[in-house]
Amino acid sequence: MSQRLETLCDQTISALVRWDRLKNGGIIDFDLIGARRREGGSFKDRLEALESFKNLFAALNEYKSCDDLALTKALKTKITASIYYLRALLGEDIPFTEYIIRTMGITPAVIPESKLALLRDYLSAKAKALGFANANQAFTVLHRTTQVTKPPEIQACFKKYEQSLVSRTRTKLKIELDLNYEIKFVNENVYWCNWILTEEARIVLKINLYPDHRWYPARVEVLVSHELAGHALQALAWQAGIARGEIPRIWGLLTVFSPEQFILEGVAQALPDFMGPEYLSAEGQLEHLRFCLGVQVKNNIHLAMNSGGHENQQLEIYRSWLPWDGESDEFLLNQFRSMRDQPLLRTYQYIYGVSQLLLSQIARESSASAALKSCYSRVLTPDQLLGQYKLSWPVSN
Repeated sequence: MSQRLETLCDQTISALVRWDRLKNGGIIDFDLIGARRREGGSFKDRLEALESFKNLFAALNEYKSCDDLALTKALKTKITASIYYLRALLGEDIPFTEYIIRTMGITPAVIPESKLALLRDYLSAKAKALGFANANQAFTVLHRTTQVTKPPEIQACFKKYEQSLVSRTRTKLKIELDLNYEIKFVNENVYWCNWILTEEARIVLKINLYPDHRWYPARVEVLVSHELAGHALQALAWQAGIARGEIPRIWGLLTVFSPEQFILEGVAQALPDFMGPEYLSAEGQLEHLRFCLGVQVKNNIHLAMNSGGHENQQLEIYRSWLPWDGESDEFLLNQFRSMRDQPLLRTYQYIYGVSQLLLSQIARESSASAALKSCYSRVLTPDQLLGQYKLSWPVSN
């Protein structure tokens, strides 16, 4: 690698840390390289941050060497996403399609209703196999009869599934990792029920035991699969790859508004499909399918909210596909508005549905095991993922 490219990488890492300090920790999701401890200073405001990233982009465009194409592409991807997100934070009205392409690296498109119907029918068949008349009855009964309310019981439930699912995923991947993460139980009157991040280079999954949040075993099971066997193990595997020099160092700072989130969320959501039918309990499989249908329906709602769609009409559409969803109308309406109005959620929340759909498609291929290992050993952007596994997007009926 040339010294000039290495310097540009260092400068980009420094810029992300300085921006993170300006936002009081709201920019870097995972710091896998200890950059926060090493880098000092902060930008004075977002305009200074934007100017810094524009200068980095210009310098990178002047770099013509082919010494390290992987790092060059990674830097361009990260810097471009940062510029677009900063422009949005500063109030610029960026066209939706352009915004998603430049931040998430994927062209937004509708998931055909025929695909949604197939998933809903499969979910209904799973519910009937458990002895329920339909999915609506299954979730109504399961959520009412299995809810866990006492903090010690909730903690024991998390521990049970952590021991099972993390171990089985590591065995499938055949990876040896220092499990440098912890589950931290908190009790805070805030909207979120779980949050994963790094604190002093250690991955922490925070679980909010505030009484307003509802916990039941199947939900805990799917969440542990998603956050620990998915996000935490994948991040730790990437951290090890960076230390060995196999992954560009810029991917050691994971940000929610840039394309690495596509493979992070896609793998976390599709992991049960890669692992096979014995990975989750029957109730856990049902909960997994409920989540998958929800994010795919919201893919289309997200598009509608950014093309003039009315929120109340979108609520009706959502309820028609997922009548069992227990969230209040106001909660869902606020979520739909945020897809349009909040710069971070406008980009980040869009990729849940499409990443789940495409990674689950890979999980059904004969090469699924090798593909899963690759996703834990490399950082693939959406275009690389589509090309390597010959995936079609947008999908046809």
